[in-house]
Amino acid sequence: MPEENILKRLSQWAENQKEPSRTSFLVAIIVIIIFIYVVNQLPYWNLSFIASSWTQTLWILNFSLIVTIIGNVLFLLYNPQWFRSLAQIVMNVFVF
Repeated sequence: MPEENILKRLSQWAENQKEPSRTSFLVAIIVIIIFIYVVNQLPYWNLSFIASSWTQTLWILNFSLIVTIIGNVLFLLYNPQWFRSLAQIVMNVFVF
């Protein structure tokens, strides 16, 4: 049966998935913090391609990045697959 073959292959794929290391979550947090700083400093750099309306959109970008940082901190503290999947769903709702 094709369904059994698909389920078997899916099961094998799930078993072969590597667990992400805690270091990857920490690196993601650091990179996002740097990105938040750069994004918030862009209006002060007087770049010609940055519109004045950029500051009006910063709140949603900052909110999205902060939600991602919170998610990565949670992954540092608690890291089973079911929790990562659930947290990823919640983060996808808030990350635009």
